[in-house]
Amino acid sequence: MLSGCASQGVNPCDLLSLEEAQAFEPDIQGSVWHPAATSRAGDNELCVWHDGADENLLMLFYFPSPAADPADLVASGMSGREMQRLDIEGVGESASAGFSASGIDSGARLGLFAARANGKTIGLRARNIHSVSEDKFRHLKRLASTVLARI
Repeated sequence: MLSGCASQGVNPCDLLSLEEAQAFEPDIQGSVWHPAATSRAGDNELCVWHDGADENLLMLFYFPSPAADPADLVASGMSGREMQRLDIEGVGESASAGFSASGIDSGARLGLFAARANGKTIGLRARNIHSVSEDKFRHLKRLASTVLARI
């Protein structure tokens, strides 16, 4: 378990092993940490797992603010887009997922998944998730639970 995360900065790439990321997305070949000091991450810590062509396949955000609410993060992360937000059970104390496009099970895509436990909040983005009923979405929920248990 990490302590003092907000003051020291957390490398979210340390919260999931390469093997765990590859079990979720087999094309993953490496990861890059974008510290909060970089413009890409804003105030948050960000890890991007990518394939050999540097295509982003999985992103893990660590939100240092203890007040970060998953539902608010999903809504703000998808502002300006047609989206549908869902509360998700079974991950941490609260979790939310935002899907863009026409509907949850008809051409939708996951925009952002966020979850909170013990005052720590994370967000995950992954490609090619279209429904909460997909195995890949259930796997993403397990990854979120794993990360939350480690911070």
